Amino acid sequence: VAAISPNDRFLVLNTPLDPGYSGGVVLNDKNKAVGIVVTSDEKQSNALILSPAIFTKLRWVPLKEISTRNF
Repeated sequence: VAAISPNDRFLVLNTPLDPGYSGGVVLNDKNKAVGIVVTSDEKQSNALILSPAIFTKLRWVPLKEISTRNF
């Protein structure tokens, strides 16, 4: 982890991740989930910090309600 965003919502990872890691779990040194990868570019990746405050703001929907696109 290179930094934490000023609003304490995102971890900034000092290494870019390959395409396809979005949604992947970020583990700490104790193998506890601390974030979910949300963006990556050629310099770094960002992960949403998993915290009780974040979980209370998430809206969970059944999979059938999520529209998907084929790429």
